[in-house]
Amino acid sequence: MNFTLKQIFGISFKFLRLNCAKMLPYMLIYFVLNEALTVSLYFITTSGAVQNIMQQAAADPNVLTATVTADQAQQAGQVTLLMSVALVFSLLWLFVIPRINLASLIYTKREFDGERLSFSQAMGCTYGKFLRYVGYLLLIFLVTIPGYTFVAPDSPPWFGIITTIYIFFVNTLFCLVAPLIALEGRPRAVIPQAIRMVSGFFPQTVVLMLIFAGYGVLALAGTVLDAVFAADSAAALLCDSAVNFCTAVILPLGAAVQVLIYTRQTHIQNPNISEGQQ
Repeated sequence: MNFTLKQIFGISFKFLRLNCAKMLPYMLIYFVLNEALTVSLYFITTSGAVQNIMQQAAADPNVLTATVTADQAQQAGQVTLLMSVALVFSLLWLFVIPRINLASLIYTKREFDGERLSFSQAMGCTYGKFLRYVGYLLLIFLVTIPGYTFVAPDSPPWFGIITTIYIFFVNTLFCLVAPLIALEGRPRAVIPQAIRMVSGFFPQTVVLMLIFAGYGVLALAGTVLDAVFAADSAAALLCDSAVNFCTAVILPLGAAVQVLIYTRQTHIQNPNISEGQQ
């Protein structure tokens, strides 16, 4: 149970090799929803209609309440459509992606315990845990808000790297929140417990999350590429799409790493618990 860094690497890649095909449909859903949200936000930020309305509002705040021309009405309709599509994909993302994250942890733990469980059955096991997990995701998001001060509209593109690094360390500190909710049901004081568990293995956890979590090297690479292609929105979109694809591919790896860290730290803190109870 006292896994080393090397053992966690080996077990995680073995898990990916053995279970990639079983998790493939959900990895595809994971990619499609992330990509749909990325593309919808891309069209909002590059839309001429959105830019025109924002420029007009900046020049004259009363323009939004004044009588509009047919052209302005058409632009407003385009903006409303784009915003509505983005909202729909955002809600789908919020409903599906956290559930897949929880299911991947449940499925992975059952596989490690030698229990037969399909991924669709693991999705069913997330009921009763989903809202609790989303609540903690929103709470963690609030903690990351200070990092977004580095990406104000007038900030240099490279400032986004500072935000990405800050968000990475926040998510790494709280990386055991999801396993605690997924595998223990309704534990008390989830965040303090998660921080206490990860603190004893923090340097190794940083290395593992940097490689195997979507908010690690992949997020940093996406931020750097966005800065490089700041003047070419189409190239930046392609880079973001590549990052979304890679994030979906490493989903089983990330789940395996989180479960192994959780199992290791649980065993260290409670050495009398048998493996069957983990």
